[in-house]
Amino acid sequence: MGDTLLPLVCFGVKRDENLRYIFKKELLIFPSLDVGGNRLPNLFVDRTGTDTEKQLNAIRKLTAQAGSNESVLVYPEGTRYTVEKKAALALSRPHLKEQLERWPNLLPPRLGGLGAMLEVNPGKDVVFLCHTGFEGSASIRDLFNGSWCHQHIRIHFWRIAYEDIPSDHQQFIFEQWDRMQATVERLMALD
Repeated sequence: MGDTLLPLVCFGVKRDENLRYIFKKELLIFPSLDVGGNRLPNLFVDRTGTDTEKQLNAIRKLTAQAGSNESVLVYPEGTRYTVEKKAALALSRPHLKEQLERWPNLLPPRLGGLGAMLEVNPGKDVVFLCHTGFEGSASIRDLFNGSWCHQHIRIHFWRIAYEDIPSDHQQFIFEQWDRMQATVERLMALD
């Protein structure tokens, strides 16, 4: 769970830039996120699919209204990667088989939210963050059992200039996810 602070510490603070977060609605159970997260221009999305267009419109609005000193941050996988989550996804969504095999260390990106952001992007570059070393901190329980201690945290950012973002957003996202997979493998090989 420590990875959630990386964009703020390594990107927002360094650039003196405000970050607008797109979180999953389930995180509202944490009082600090509920109170603090709702006082800032953030968004907590309902990922159940009961009103997808409403959620995508909220993402579009948050992205389109981002000022020149603001970035919008999204976690494209929608949740933290674990082997168990990947196995459950393979059972519940067999149509994702090719993607699950293509990216063995990642969950497939959820195309709707990221696509909506790219659709209304107000001229901003896109920055991707890849990291390894937080695998032992996927849950609250992990934070207390110490499985995250003594890990080597490795991070890598890359930027795609606004003018280099193609109009085929799905192809763009998949190409970046291929790069994400290759970067994860390279970072893991350093240990």
